[in-house]
This record gives sequence, structure tokens and C-alpha cells, in this order.
Amino acid sequence: MRQNFNLARVNYLWADLDENWNEKDFRQELQKITQRQAGQSFHVTGHGEATIGEETVRLTSRQELLKSILGRTEGIVSGMLRMPTTLLWIMSLAVANTALASIRVRRREIGVMRAVGLSNFGLLRLLLGEAISIGLSASLLSLAYGVFAGLCSAKMATHITFFGGMGWNFAMPWEAIIKGTLLTIAICLIAALIPALLTLRLKPLQLIKDDR
Repeated sequence: MRQNFNLARVNYLWADLDENWNEKDFRQELQKITQRQAGQSFHVTGHGEATIGEETVRLTSRQELLKSILGRTEGIVSGMLRMPTTLLWIMSLAVANTALASIRVRRREIGVMRAVGLSNFGLLRLLLGEAISIGLSASLLSLAYGVFAGLCSAKMATHITFFGGMGWNFAMPWEAIIKGTLLTIAICLIAALIPALLTLRLKPLQLIKDDR
């Protein structure tokens, strides 16, 4: 372990324990090992040389370590899952403004389509279908980027962080992904529905002559 992690001094001792081990006796044996280093000096980054005094032994079981790691990981992942939703709500105003501008810019085009026989219901379906396409495209691109970023982060964490050498499992939070996708599509639909209904109230000739 010391060679694998290039440790200058012994900081951790790992042991496989049987069912009959005694914590008190095991701690005393570890204390004897730490006492051998008393009085030795070692380098502390930013402080120079330091002398080892009385060492403190702390026992941590594999179950406690796994519980701590999983708890911390769950907290980080939960925060990462909440962040996209928060950003989506913040960007909803920009999405609504984009949808509104998109429909207003094409007022003449909408007027021509209605003049050649496109019904109001058909035009509404066309505009809402476009909004759904925008929402699905945004969700797919976000999902692809999220998977790519997650894989890169997991690979990096196994080499350059405290968790170096530890394995990782690939898991997709489908419930959160589905909720985010539905929320994105709902925002796009609402953003497109309001200006579309306002546009349908006008006559085709008004839309064609509109210079705005």
C-alpha cells in the first residue's frame, strides 16, 4: 500500500480481521507499532521539519468507511442533480423569450400559411410540435453531455484524487432524467403556446401586412 500510493511515511495500516478479533488487544498492538516512530523527524509542506510525538491510533472498519464514502457521494450526486433543475428554471425566461421572438419574427410566414388554407388548429399543432422538438433536442444534448462529463469525472477520480484506485459503477438516474425532460418540454410548450394563441387571434391579412 505504501509503495502503491508513494507514501513517505506510514499513515495507514490495513488488516484483514477474523471473527474472533478483540478491539482492545488490536489497538494495543497498533500502538506498539506507532511508538517505534516516536522521535523521528519528517517534512511538513509549508512548515519545514517536524518531530513525531505520541501517535494516536484510530480504528475504522470497512463498513464505516463504505458508509462514509457512500453518504458523501450521495450528497454530492444529489446536489449535482438539483443544479440542472435550478439552472433550467433560471433559463426558462430566456427560453420563453426565444419562443416568443421566434413566432413574432415569422408573423408574415404564419399569415401566408393561413391564407393558403392552413387551419388555426393545424398551425397550433405546427408551433407546438416545433416547441416539443426544441425541448427534446435540448434534453438529448444535455443527456449526452452529462454522460460524457460523468464518465470523464469518474475516470479522473480513480487516478488523481483521494479515491484513486477505487472502482466505480455506471448508473443512470432515470427518474431525475425523465423529470428534467418533461420539465424542459413543458417550459417550451408554455413559452410557445401563449404567443401562438395571440397570433391566431389575428386575421391572415393583418399578419401579412405586419411590419413588426
